[in-house]
Amino acid sequence: NLEPRTSPYAFAVSAASAVALAAASAAALAAAAGVFQSGPPVVPLVQPNPRTFDGAAIASSVRVLALRVADPDGGPSWGLRIDRTTRGLICVQPGRVQSGEVGVLGIDGAFANDGRFHPFANDYVNPFGCAGIDGNGHAFASVALNDVPASGLALSCEPDALVHSPGAGTDDAQVAPVSLCRAGPLRDIAYGLLGPDALSVTYADARGHLVTEPTSGPDGAFLVVSDAPQHCPGVTFSAHGHSSVERNCTGALLLAGGQLTTIGSIRRVTYRSGRTCTLPATAPNHVIIVSCPLAGYVPRPTPQLSSEQLAAPVSVRYRGLQYLCLGTPGDAPCGAHPPKGSHVARTRYYVVDVDFTARVAVSNIASSYRIALRYPSPGSATCQSGELIGPTDGDFRAGQHVASQQLVQQACTGRFSVTVSYTQTGSRASIPVGHTTFTLPPARHHA
Repeated sequence: NLEPRTSPYAFAVSAASAVALAAASAAALAAAAGVFQSGPPVVPLVQPNPRTFDGAAIASSVRVLALRVADPDGGPSWGLRIDRTTRGLICVQPGRVQSGEVGVLGIDGAFANDGRFHPFANDYVNPFGCAGIDGNGHAFASVALNDVPASGLALSCEPDALVHSPGAGTDDAQVAPVSLCRAGPLRDIAYGLLGPDALSVTYADARGHLVTEPTSGPDGAFLVVSDAPQHCPGVTFSAHGHSSVERNCTGALLLAGGQLTTIGSIRRVTYRSGRTCTLPATAPNHVIIVSCPLAGYVPRPTPQLSSEQLAAPVSVRYRGLQYLCLGTPGDAPCGAHPPKGSHVARTRYYVVDVDFTARVAVSNIASSYRIALRYPSPGSATCQSGELIGPTDGDFRAGQHVASQQLVQQACTGRFSVTVSYTQTGSRASIPVGHTTFTLPPARHHA
């Protein structure tokens, strides 16, 4: 349930380099005064598709919640914006608040330090704060963001270039362990939706004193903002008796609906029934994940479907051995001969389409077809073993032909099997659709 996730959308911001001293000074004065002139909105770089992934925000559903959290260094308060999407999600977006809007400030490298306030556009969907809707129209989500610049532009401190070891291939590229916002203040932010029965959240402030704040809105929204540590040693994450160490603090933790993290110094959630969920106090470099109850959750009704209604032939079409063009949405395959100047991964991939007919429509995020690709056994140092499972990411009409693209590393050869099934939120079991096998490389396409 610790799922670092990259965004399908990028913030449309100007480069932070070569900013004039006068602009930086103006931004500092504006921040001190807490007043920012309005600037262009934060928009998705890739226009959201209302029928795929999280969908597009429904403009009429956008609203700003009443809760406000002071920034440690002053200036506009932090707040939350809520919207619903065309694919049945509720999304929550943190940011700085001015004139009743949630957005980001043109400081700390954001928007070239223009010293202005930039609201989130109505069609902007926060990829780090979306959750499915339950049977009563509520959502449960929990997110923790590390090292967010005080501007409010999450992850804008990530380096914008890859670094390489001398003589290393692209696969060995690593993100440089530096921050573009080292000179500016950083924040740790915990936020989300705890459900209709969550009354309050208690956290420790900068002096260690416990502060209790009521949740906001019908979905029990909460927001905690604190100073991020100045230095980032290895951080230990603990959940369900297992621990792991993360060396890079900057990032996002997307937690299952009922889970909370000690990021933001959260200590307790109190529910309408009087029940509480308690989190322990921890060292700054130790993050603990705790499962809290989904108080007030109502399961969605699920139609009763049979395998006979869903059964369809499954086939596999070979699309060739291709390179991945890095930096494209999803690092997409770009053929055996990539366009000149492309930044490609060193490893090539077999590209195949898994084809089947969707007998039952998918109209939102609450249902999907699931494709399970089982690798030949045993695996090797260069090829994984076991099963790779992923849901389809869009809507389908009943009777629509589906071609789901799958990528397999060139080092993986042999006989594969693929199984397609149908899943619904709230249903424990998936319903079989069909099954087939295929071999890589194909007999007539040896690489």
